[in-house]
Amino acid sequence: MSAEQGPSVPRKFNISPKTPNEMLVSSLFYYKTREQISNDIVANTTEVAGGFDWEKIIGRHFALIHQGRRYIGRAAITFSVAQTIGSAAANMGWNMHSPEAVYMSGYHVLYVLKKTLRGFNQRIEDTEEGKRTFLNEEARLATLQKERTEAERLKRATAHLKNSLKEYAHQNLPYSQDDLYLKILQALIYIKGKRLSSSERKKVFELLRNNSLDQAFNILK
Repeated sequence: MSAEQGPSVPRKFNISPKTPNEMLVSSLFYYKTREQISNDIVANTTEVAGGFDWEKIIGRHFALIHQGRRYIGRAAITFSVAQTIGSAAANMGWNMHSPEAVYMSGYHVLYVLKKTLRGFNQRIEDTEEGKRTFLNEEARLATLQKERTEAERLKRATAHLKNSLKEYAHQNLPYSQDDLYLKILQALIYIKGKRLSSSERKKVFELLRNNSLDQAFNILK
């Protein structure tokens, strides 16, 4: 870095107050609370990684089939990870604006965007290799151009969110060897898919409250 440039100035993150822990504990299983948590997740992502219209990105690329109905955007978050993230926060004494909840919010959005981008890239590759069928060449080229444009937008948004989350974590979250704390937070988002018993889940949070990170991660991994 040249003397003219000077040292880089750490970015300041302005995270607004959101759903408090008391509400998470008392009313997590109400739909309205889960809906509010999904709003918090979008707001946390926007505040960590400004510069992109996250509302539009999430509305376009987040989708979920739940009990035979298709949900998009915030509703997809409400019926997927809102309760899980809210439950982790409730158990750990966090608010939805606590650093851990903010990180988990942004990480889930990043996870979905990465998955979506891989899908776009695969479709583009299949189109280029003639593995998809189109009405005519004009339709093929139009689809290819549209998907390339959207994939490029997603690529920029994904990279920006990834870098912003990394900086936010460095500033606001405790680190352990090999970023173990971050790996635990990431695993907590998708704890439902790990087929843990109720007692195992309770044990994870008990260990985390006692800062026994290695033991907690051994259950989660």
